[in-house]
Amino acid sequence: MSRPETNRIPPVIRRAWGPLLSPGSIVRLVVATPPTTFIRPYPTADPPVPGMFPASPDVRGWYEEQRRNSPKTEGLFQVPNINSPLWGDAAGAFRLSRILTSAGVDHNLLAERLVSLPALRGENIVFFGSPEYSPAVARIMEKLPLQNEYAEKYGEHVIWDRGATNAAYVPGRASGGDYSEVYGLITIVPSDGDSSGGKRFVVISGISSAGTEAASEFFASSKLLSMLEEKLGRRWPKAMQIVVKATSSKVIALSCEYAGHRVLAW
Repeated sequence: MSRPETNRIPPVIRRAWGPLLSPGSIVRLVVATPPTTFIRPYPTADPPVPGMFPASPDVRGWYEEQRRNSPKTEGLFQVPNINSPLWGDAAGAFRLSRILTSAGVDHNLLAERLVSLPALRGENIVFFGSPEYSPAVARIMEKLPLQNEYAEKYGEHVIWDRGATNAAYVPGRASGGDYSEVYGLITIVPSDGDSSGGKRFVVISGISSAGTEAASEFFASSKLLSMLEEKLGRRWPKAMQIVVKATSSKVIALSCEYAGHRVLAW
């Protein structure tokens, strides 16, 4: 393993990340694990695993379509699962972990379901996930102006500005129905229980897994952060939200750019 090269961290990333890159700090990367079902074949019709249930014909058809070059599967079951993060959440945690490693900052990775939000008070935390499947993210973002939520008006999950602008960032879809354009959301607020402002909560979320991945890429990009810093008058607020626009293919972010921001506190 090579030694961290702390001098390689661009100054604008240090300014944007603030307390997360302070000497001696410890950062926890907390990744949400939404409830899912793991589809797997099992050789017996009565598997000895609690909670497993036979896959429906529709699920079986979809599964075999994904594995079109494989033989037909017998004994296909669905297994309830609370241990798997979404791809964009996991990729985002890896991307930001690289920055922390380069800065020589001690950090660790935690599944959200293993910790409680009160236990994280007064710490530097980066959360990965969206309010619909992350109780911690839902609690942190509950009263903030920019929200990642479903909007009946558009029939989509959108980044909704509940503040003065009342605008919505609506994703785009390709002809086949897959997302072609999504949005990510970065939320930066002081850590719960830290009145001095010396600790920070950062929430990386988005519309689909690709939105979260794009938000992580933005927060790790010195070029994009420099462009935002100019808009902010070359100073960083204590609390803010940033909207990131991204093109996507099959829930993978292909590019990202600035879309908007709200300053919450200087």
